[in-house]
Amino acid sequence: MNKVFKVGLIGCGHIAETYFRGHQYFNNFKIVACADINQKAAEKCAKLYNIKSMTVNEILKDKDIELKSHDKGKFGRILGELFVGSSSYSVNQQMIDEYHAVPYLGQSKQDTEQGHLWNRQALNEQGIIYQPED
Repeated sequence: MNKVFKVGLIGCGHIAETYFRGHQYFNNFKIVACADINQKAAEKCAKLYNIKSMTVNEILKDKDIELKSHDKGKFGRILGELFVGSSSYSVNQQMIDEYHAVPYLGQSKQDTEQGHLWNRQALNEQGIIYQPED
């Protein structure tokens, strides 16, 4: 049986929902805690997903949490790639390749939203998500 890595998710905004939806498709990691610079956002996320709410520093220092992301991006967001074991193929890239995430390459919000719509269409065509008929 493969090792299941414990993940501490830093950043509980809109993109966090994507990680929670996408992580159900992987059997090698489990999100066990979350943090955000806005503590109320972390508490809301923790309650919604039945995980532990922590501060960013607590996640970064917690030795039981094996995967964490903590680089700050252009807009102050917490960004980074998660790798499992010695693999050079990141969880992030796997989610992008399987249409569960959109890479951020400096594009506009509108272009990012379009990427999510294309992903939804691709997942629907594969029968992975259900799209009700009008």
